[in-house]
Amino acid sequence: MIVSNILLLGIKCFAALYLRLQYEGLTERRRQTILRLSGLPVIKTLEQFDYKYASGVPRNQMQELAGLAFIERQENIVLPRSVWCR
Repeated sequence: MIVSNILLLGIKCFAALYLRLQYEGLTERRRQTILRLSGLPVIKTLEQFDYKYASGVPRNQMQELAGLAFIERQENIVLPRSVWCR
């Protein structure tokens, strides 16, 4: 009886893990498909950003904003278009 309960618990845990992994896989494939069909340009991270090409973008300020500390401090930020876009 004890062995069957342990085996049943193991099967339930396995099934839950399997279903969760299936769901995560489907979600990731859905996200990738939506991004591909959106027509957006190549997605880049801040590590891939070319600060030499965009010489007007201050690296330190961008890294500070990426840390999102302004949210914890409950501060607003203003990004003037003329500074960031050419």
